[in-house]
Amino acid sequence: METDARIDAMEAVVQTKVERSVGPLARDAAGGLAAAARSIAANANASVVVLTGAYVPWARQPAAETDGPPGAALLAAGLACLRIPARLLTDHWCAPVLTAARDAAAPDLPLDVCDDNPAELGDLLGSYEQLKVTHVVIVERLGPAKDGAVRNFRGEDVTRFTPSFAPLWGDARPWTTVGVGDGGNEVGMGNIAAGTVAEAIEHGDRVHCVVGCDHLIVAGVSNWGALGLLLAVATLRGP
Repeated sequence: METDARIDAMEAVVQTKVERSVGPLARDAAGGLAAAARSIAANANASVVVLTGAYVPWARQPAAETDGPPGAALLAAGLACLRIPARLLTDHWCAPVLTAARDAAAPDLPLDVCDDNPAELGDLLGSYEQLKVTHVVIVERLGPAKDGAVRNFRGEDVTRFTPSFAPLWGDARPWTTVGVGDGGNEVGMGNIAAGTVAEAIEHGDRVHCVVGCDHLIVAGVSNWGALGLLLAVATLRGP
């Protein structure tokens, strides 16, 4: 099977329906996996930051949900094995779950914890520029809707539990952004038309994230999208 066909097959697999159909969103983002993978694989100096973490404050034991951190940790660990420098990023709410995932996948993988304190965030971005980061991959990270509120898939406002990393995808950024999501409310879903999300996703008219990205990967489960990206980059890079 040719490389393009193999990556298209990967994209189809990661879009497998679980609780809800992402079909309409996936159609609007067709080819996103290949484009994201090629962007990373073709850059001889690629250096990747993987941001993740969606906090569930009303859970019996409040913590980051398990969709996002495992996929992000495996993606970063796998990229490192391909000799592509990679590091993880999250906020203090989600740090315990991502730390556990990182420790299981690759304990030596750098992990940055930052909230939306302007000085702290400015220092972090400055360090990424010094490291010559080329790509920021955002896996299952909730983002603002058109009214500025961040909402989970139930339509509940979780803004105060979701520190903003907006400068990472601002106009002045020096890196390429890749969004990975499965519900229309994640960073990157601004690439999808609001009407499409409203029709395809429950509460879609209220939760749709307006933040776009350079390349969007829509998956049935965001962890799958992160793993699909790793496999596609490995396919392109070769042994």
